[in-house]
This record gives sequence, structure tokens and C-alpha cells, in this order.
Amino acid sequence: MQLLHCELEDFRSYPRARVDLHPRANLLLGPNGMGKTNFLEAVYLLGTASALRGHRTADLIREGKEAARVSGRVAHRQGSPVVLSVEISPLGRRLLLHEKPAASAAEYFGHLEVVAFTPADIQLFGGPPKDRRRFLDRVIFNHAPSYLDTARRLRRSLEQRNRLLEGIAEGRASEGELEAWDEGYAALAAEVTRKRSEAAGLLRKSLQNIYDEIFTKPGVPEELVDMHYRSEIALIEGGEVSAEKVLPWLAGKRRGDVRRRSTQLGPHRDDILFTLAGRPAGTHASQGQKRSLMLALKLAEVHSLAERRPEPPVVLLDDLSSELDERRTRKVIAYLSGLGSQLLVTSTAEGAWAGVFGGEIARFEVGQGRIDPLIV
Repeated sequence: MQLLHCELEDFRSYPRARVDLHPRANLLLGPNGMGKTNFLEAVYLLGTASALRGHRTADLIREGKEAARVSGRVAHRQGSPVVLSVEISPLGRRLLLHEKPAASAAEYFGHLEVVAFTPADIQLFGGPPKDRRRFLDRVIFNHAPSYLDTARRLRRSLEQRNRLLEGIAEGRASEGELEAWDEGYAALAAEVTRKRSEAAGLLRKSLQNIYDEIFTKPGVPEELVDMHYRSEIALIEGGEVSAEKVLPWLAGKRRGDVRRRSTQLGPHRDDILFTLAGRPAGTHASQGQKRSLMLALKLAEVHSLAERRPEPPVVLLDDLSSELDERRTRKVIAYLSGLGSQLLVTSTAEGAWAGVFGGEIARFEVGQGRIDPLIV
């Protein structure tokens, strides 16, 4: 898939902008603070309807304005181009297909798949488990957009169960009322656990090879990298996880749940352990090792999508050249180019980028509130 052009209106630092993109590589040049990352965030919003850097959606609206809009035209190998738009206001967001409201989120998602890397991503390894769960959920969403609905239903079911536990603890409800809730919750918990386990397995399959190929220095012994999905539900014996197998475990924890007024078994307590040389990356890896591991993880995600989806995703690389030396930068770009992904890259200076891409690149100068094509 290729994003042919992207239009912004009152989005972050941009009053209005339109960028016609190259099908292979696009380099956005300019000093820090000029809005390069804001443009990547607009493309990310267009594909996912969520913010790239953890902002509230309303924070994406340009200061002093009441609403913002991002639109884009996406071409696929088969079929006609698709026009996507996201409109955001303090009241929420609106998704449009061909300028008409999408009938559902499921109808909108899947037309533009994006994988993004930003320097802040290395905080994943030392951050809270919820960040790693969110990362894995985003991987699943790119493979199967319908997963978003499953994750939302699980969250609602968990909230309802916890409210009932609080009612039981306060004498306003009985334990017998949990049985009806537990069947639905167990089914959703089992489904999310299965999908997360499968997604972690897909990434793990290529993670070591990618790390060795791109990030291990010549003449230096290979570093063993790995990731393990940690879930109490996934440890249930007897093969594939199912609601029938989860229910007895859930019942066994019922009294403790009532005492704590919260559910102790479920995907909301999962984590992913990333290791380097057998030790936790979050506490033992250097900043350079974390950076390399994070990029290898993102490349593994792109690889998994390229293998299992009709077309590779669009890849957003924020300030990559400041994170890697030229040799590794070239290898990252060569790897992504080999998969066929369209690339959007930000940088403060052109440096060696021309040599990396050759003539298959469009360059843009980013200033305050504008993006102008550079003719070389």
C-alpha cells in the first residue's frame, strides 16, 4: 500500500498543508521543533485513529482552533484508491471513507497500516507492563483490525466484573451473581490471551535473525535477544487456552477477588519480558542496546505484516539517523526497502540519505507550519 498524499488542517503546528508523497521514500528535513514529527503523527492518526505519542486526541488540535482534520488517499495493488479522513474535536473523533462517515470502525481500519519508530519507544523496556501490553495489542490490530472490538469488549467486561466485586464486598450483591459475568469474561480473556500469544510468537520468530543481521557489529559475538509473553492464563495446562479452562481458575480466585475488589486473573495482568544475553533488557541493557532491540522489534513487526498481509505497511521513522550510525541506518533502510514498504523519514540534515536511497526519494523542507518539496 502507498499513501499518495496527505492533507492537514489545523493539526498540531499546521494551519493547512498538503504533501504529495513518493511511493518509495520520503525525507522530511528541518531543525528540531519545526513539526517533522507532527506530520508523522498525522499519518499515524490517519491509519490508526490514535495518537502516536500518547497525547489525548483533543491535544492534536492546533491551539486556538475547535477542530482538526487529516485526510489521505491510499493506493493498493488491487482495487481503486481509498480516501480516508479523521476529524477530531474536543467531543471525539469521526472516521470517514470517501468523505462519508464510516459505518463502523471495522469498515475504516485496515486500509492504511502503519508501523512507527520514535526515539521515545525505547522506554518500552523499562516502562510499566501496560505499555508493553499496548504495544502487543497494536501489533495484533495491524494484523486483524477487528481485534480492536474484542479488546474493547474485554475492557468493558472487566470493568463490570470489578464493579460487581465491589458490590459483593460492600454487601450490595451476592457471589452467585458472578457466575453469569464470569462466562463472558472468561471467553474474552481466553481469546485475547490466544491472540497475544500468537502475536508474540510471530515477532519472536524473526527477532534474533534481524538483530544479528543489522545490529551486531562485525567481528563481535552474537548477542542472544529474546521475548517471552508472560500470562497466568497462558500457563493453564492442557493445550490451547479456552473459556472452559479459564472458568475454574477464575472461580478459585473469587474470594481473593472480592477481598481486593478487583479481578486478579486476566490479560490486564500480562507482561512481555525482553531479554538480552539472558538478562532483562529493561534493567541490564545499555541505551544503545535498547535502541537496537527496539528497532529490531519494529522490523520484526513489519516483516510479520509483509508475510501475512497482502501488502507491507507504511513505515514511519522519526530521527533515525541520530539513533544509529550510517552503517546500521543503511541496513535498516535496505531491509525495509526489500520488504517493499513506503518510508517516511525525518532528519535534521540530509547527510548520507541521498546515498541510502539513490534517486528513489522525495525531499521536503519542514518549517513552522509548512512542508515544501525540495527540488534537487
